Amino acid sequence: MKLQREFFNSGAEIVARELLGKKLCRRLPSGEVVSGIITETEAYLGGEDLASHSRLGLRTKRNEVMYGKPGVVYVYFTYGMHWLLNFVCGDVGDAQAVLIRAIRPLGNCRPWRASPSAGAFGKTDGPAKLTKFLQIDGAMNGEDITKSKQLWVEDGITVLRSNIVRTPRIGVDYAGIWKDKPLRFIVYSNVLARPERSRRENLRIAETVYRVVKAIPKGKVMTYGAIAKKLRVESLGQSITPRLVGHILHINPDPENIPCHRVVNSKGKLAKNYAFGGRGEQEKRLVAEGVKFKNPMIVDLKECLWDSG
Repeated sequence: MKLQREFFNSGAEIVARELLGKKLCRRLPSGEVVSGIITETEAYLGGEDLASHSRLGLRTKRNEVMYGKPGVVYVYFTYGMHWLLNFVCGDVGDAQAVLIRAIRPLGNCRPWRASPSAGAFGKTDGPAKLTKFLQIDGAMNGEDITKSKQLWVEDGITVLRSNIVRTPRIGVDYAGIWKDKPLRFIVYSNVLARPERSRRENLRIAETVYRVVKAIPKGKVMTYGAIAKKLRVESLGQSITPRLVGHILHINPDPENIPCHRVVNSKGKLAKNYAFGGRGEQEKRLVAEGVKFKNPMIVDLKECLWDSG
């Protein structure tokens, strides 16, 4: 059943959480309908939220849609290359919105049909990726998803609270105290691993990754590949990959005590989308700990790579 306006007539924090598990549907210009389960969102709470486009009551031609009725699409262009999809929520004038960060495509998506082993999720596991995949651009701005035949949201699957992870939002380090608010919502078991894994197995893998990362001393780093190899040696399975390790660290529930900034790729490069303040923040933390760099954003692995034994 298509979601009605009442669903969106709540605060962004509630809507962002409740959208997890819902089915996002898009009728492409070709007429084909594709869909996916929403697995990651971010809430933006209006004027008080210094990370929001409507912070401090700012009202412009670009964000005017945010001040309208709930259940309307807010699409904006960022970094000169990407469109991002948001849904307006709350009362008229609240200017709250939810950013759709990721979906897991369902079986009716062509890339999913063509390559189920690789999956289409790699094409929709980021806000810019999913708009490209769904062919969403500025023309969709202002669309009423409670009435639209081009874009709408339906009931999907039930996601238990225990399967949801909350973290700070990505790329909002300019927002003062708001940068640390846990307003990013992720479906835990969906992001971590293959669907056939049980929640208990997912938790065991995640806890092992976090244990290894906690042990990395200041001044040293590990690579995603080295962590994956260590987990495989510990008999957690050949399916433990560097990419899976990255997903787990991306939803780190306690970045102050689980120092995921000490993990880099096989060439020493920092994470392009470091989840807790961006790549600049990761570099800042490593420099403060005495890590040496051979080039900007590339750690000197000969000097700083930690052998966990």
